[in-house]
Amino acid sequence: MCSCNPSPPGLYQPAVASDARAVNAPANPKARSPIVTGFVFSGCAETVAAERKKTKRKKWTNDFFNQKKSLFKERIKQKKIKDCHGDLHTEHIVLTDPISLIDCIEFNDRFRYGDILADIGFLLMDLEYMDKGEYADLIKRAYFGAPPKNSEKDLLMFYKIYRAYVRGKVTSFQLDDPNLSNEKKEEIIKIAKKYFKLAKSYIEKNNN
Repeated sequence: MCSCNPSPPGLYQPAVASDARAVNAPANPKARSPIVTGFVFSGCAETVAAERKKTKRKKWTNDFFNQKKSLFKERIKQKKIKDCHGDLHTEHIVLTDPISLIDCIEFNDRFRYGDILADIGFLLMDLEYMDKGEYADLIKRAYFGAPPKNSEKDLLMFYKIYRAYVRGKVTSFQLDDPNLSNEKKEEIIKIAKKYFKLAKSYIEKNNN
């Protein structure tokens, strides 16, 4: 079971910058399926070159960092940056008594240290991806108790968007395997598309 200890000084800020690069990084055009790299994220089939341009998700990410810098700084002051799990989704939760969390990211501190809400957001996103929003709501209420502050809601949404997009992108990397059957490729594309659509839905909901 992974601990949740305070973050060493100076570790969190580079990790935030790294997250931003991960969200905005263009897909590797080498051996990557245009169906996934051109994505559906913007709602149409695009080329790899077009995906590199400023898109809605890139603009949203940049705007969030520019407009919400104070939120990240405030979370640091509030000591909300911890040694967390780093990969908290349903596959890593074992329903023992008490519940066990497995497979935390032990090999890379920068992937593991971060805002507690990054882990919470990943788990909520994963449940919503599986159309289990009612369980996501239960966890949210259990964690926050009272309704979350606007700043917490903003950060939670940011981390859900980030996690959904990265999850979709990592899933699409499997298409590089030349040994995949067409049936398996279609399955991977379907999964990746659902993650990108979920990320897009979060952005649209946040903009309303």
